[in-house]
Amino acid sequence: MVKSILYLSVFFWLLNEALVYGCIWHSQAYPSHNVTVNPPGGSPRTGTLYRDWDKSWVIEDSDGHQTRFNDPIVITTKINPRWH
Repeated sequence: MVKSILYLSVFFWLLNEALVYGCIWHSQAYPSHNVTVNPPGGSPRTGTLYRDWDKSWVIEDSDGHQTRFNDPIVITTKINPRWH
């Protein structure tokens, strides 16, 4: 019984890690463009948003300057009307 619980715990932990890093990989392969990020206590930044391997968020502006966020952030983007 204990062995089964241990196996299930390890399985679900590995499944969670695979999903997290799969989402990061997808975020780097297909970053979100023209996104505005409002960090807590900071000024809004607009650029390309993706997730880095250390699980932080990275926004890169048109000049190539990158800003990392580890804290919860507010993300806004405009929806293309052709998508509806």
